[in-house]
Amino acid sequence: MSEHLHFYKFKPIDKWLIDAIVNCSIYASKPENLNDPFDCQIDLEKAFEQAISSATGQKLNFIKSFYENKEFIENWKHEISLKGVYSFSFISNETLSNPLMWSHYADEHRGVCLEYIIPKQFIIDNLISPNAENNLVLCNKVEYQNSGIVNAILEAPQELRSFTQILLSKYLLTKNISWQYENEGRLILKLSGSIKLPKTSLHRVYFGLRSNESDITLITKLAKNYSGCNSFYKLTKDNRDYQVNFQEIEPTTCNEYD
Repeated sequence: MSEHLHFYKFKPIDKWLIDAIVNCSIYASKPENLNDPFDCQIDLEKAFEQAISSATGQKLNFIKSFYENKEFIENWKHEISLKGVYSFSFISNETLSNPLMWSHYADEHRGVCLEYIIPKQFIIDNLISPNAENNLVLCNKVEYQNSGIVNAILEAPQELRSFTQILLSKYLLTKNISWQYENEGRLILKLSGSIKLPKTSLHRVYFGLRSNESDITLITKLAKNYSGCNSFYKLTKDNRDYQVNFQEIEPTTCNEYD
């Protein structure tokens, strides 16, 4: 991890956005509540069965030892159900301009894209420290594959700790290749729920093409007053092609919202 975790989060303008800004927080959802019904929901027993049909020798015996261990399977399901998943998009102009991201996650351009910068030291002190209330399990880029979990079972080392760590990573950080446009990264936490951030973590707010003035006024005021954010942009059409431009909302304009 670099000195900061820097990412985008696309959101509609609703009570959850207001809560995130006012309380300087993000929310890690339960895996079962993710928008893709296949995401973190692969049937592990069936994946083991498929892997067993391809494995031979010592690898076959190793895989069967997990498949036949019903306690392992039940504990896996229980632990996965407790995890918290916070999805975000990595920083790039392509992602920020992506019409699918604005349409799917920001209410068809009526919502916002929040740009966060979270200090590495905050993550160490609050999510990795032994005294943390909710420990960080994984922080990584999502891999886009069509058969990730079965391949992971077949290719992982025949050593308990390494095998389970790789399996967990593949299970929680793999999506179908059709989602590749999201450029997604994830924080995986031991438990689902709200995560309090430093007040200065909200670095910038981008408003969609269809954002109305009342929403811009409200969100700008809240972001300034509660999150210390002073950088705001609105997307505008570039009528020469299908691209967008980013027009800064001047600080003098923002002052009118106080």
